[in-house]
Amino acid sequence: METSFVLDLPRKGVPVEARRTLAWKGGAELETRLAPETNAPDDPVLRLSGTYRFETVVECARCLGDVQVTVERTFETRLDLAHETSEAMDLEAGEEPATFVRLPEERIDLTAEIVARLELAIPEIVLCSPDCKGLCPVCGANRNTDGCGHAPVPRMVETESLKGA
Repeated sequence: METSFVLDLPRKGVPVEARRTLAWKGGAELETRLAPETNAPDDPVLRLSGTYRFETVVECARCLGDVQVTVERTFETRLDLAHETSEAMDLEAGEEPATFVRLPEERIDLTAEIVARLELAIPEIVLCSPDCKGLCPVCGANRNTDGCGHAPVPRMVETESLKGA
């Protein structure tokens, strides 16, 4: 596993392809392609595209228990070396200041760019199961595993009961 993601810059219009595992949250598998945006020999705009896959543990939104999730996505980012900006082409985001770092000897460090993509891919709301019972609002017990004895609280109030209010 690697702790950084550094690639050679494409030379003479030839794309650079890489397959690596980044040491992030136990390991993220990456397949990438870095290519000039056009066929112009000195094009300062590159396209970084590829796929990533990782597993992570997140909290269930109802019971706060651990849930193992697998995330696999494709991505495409436009990197403008001349203006030091990047733009996630597959997300609804505009151009942003670059997180890549140009290195000597025609190399580029894409670690921050890749890690930002991985962080954004972690789902915000996950349930341990579709029928998760959540936590007891009285004592805080996990209703999936503990029988606390408190009456369940309805999740939705029927609209009929609101008509007379």
